[in-house]
Amino acid sequence: MTLNNSIISFDIGGTWLRACLLDEKGEIRFHSKKPSINYLNNPSLTATILQSRLVEYIISEVGIISKSNGTQVDTVVISMGAAINGQNGMVLNSGPLWGPNCEPFDLSSSLKAFMPMISWHVYNDISASLMCHVFKHGYVNKKACLITISTGIGMRIYDPHSKSIPCGRETGLQGEIGHLPTNFNFFGKLLDLKCDCGGSNHLNAFSSGRGVENILKKISRNMIDCSGSSLKWPVTLPELKNGLDNEDQLSNQIIAMIVKPITDSILWILTIDPLIDVIFITGGLYEYLNKYYSSELMQQLEFVGLYQTSEYHPSFFKDKLLFSDSVQNAGLLGASYCWLTKEQIKVY
Repeated sequence: MTLNNSIISFDIGGTWLRACLLDEKGEIRFHSKKPSINYLNNPSLTATILQSRLVEYIISEVGIISKSNGTQVDTVVISMGAAINGQNGMVLNSGPLWGPNCEPFDLSSSLKAFMPMISWHVYNDISASLMCHVFKHGYVNKKACLITISTGIGMRIYDPHSKSIPCGRETGLQGEIGHLPTNFNFFGKLLDLKCDCGGSNHLNAFSSGRGVENILKKISRNMIDCSGSSLKWPVTLPELKNGLDNEDQLSNQIIAMIVKPITDSILWILTIDPLIDVIFITGGLYEYLNKYYSSELMQQLEFVGLYQTSEYHPSFFKDKLLFSDSVQNAGLLGASYCWLTKEQIKVY
């Protein structure tokens, strides 16, 4: 990556707020990481106030970075964990940040009101991550998909022919699979859980990082057969991982149920779009459970199979899936790739 001037990049997620200065070589020269300003850790604040706090944080951080490095920056790029209208840059919704009652928010205009001399560019974080992976792994001329399994769940597909991540004409969206409803069977019982956006039984409500934490809170000893299990109660995500480390059977059953909706999603994606060359699997929950998550996902995919395909090509899923936790700061770097290629590649 080569830049004409240094730029500041942000990665705004439901768990962490990250910022950095990228020099002319595209290398990170300053990096900060702070807990996210979200509705869960600020339950008394309205969505509107939380949005204002985000603007204050970004403006303050731009000042700190510029002063610390003695650099005059005129471009700021933002990777945003939110549904963003790719046609006008409007933040449509961010349940993980602002909760189920948030309204659309024009982040760029709000920032420009404070610092009109800066050119502000806001991109969806999954799009940013996909573009980072596309460039880092050499898939610029290949059709690539990315699924992130983190605070929320989302997907994007990069089209090499149009050199774009296409978005819908109506509201400028693509790949919001985390908000598709699903029936989640937990030890023979259908669970009923709310998504951060307020919707009922969305994929996010069960298989995202927050979804898994909510499921684990519902586990009780009298609900399932936990004889012989090493799990401690109440069950937490670290306890689940510890159980997996100890080859605990109940822990293995739980992760199998958590992974299954992602397995189903991948099979649908590959059935509908057979020209996808690679699916990158990323995200905080996957990275935390790592080999346990990837192993369970591959086992389920190979067990179910892709109709009239995988049985004839035994390495089909191994060739298609690329589990990636090696691209550091993908959101920060990806937002820069989005900005650099905005004239040639329409990325949202």
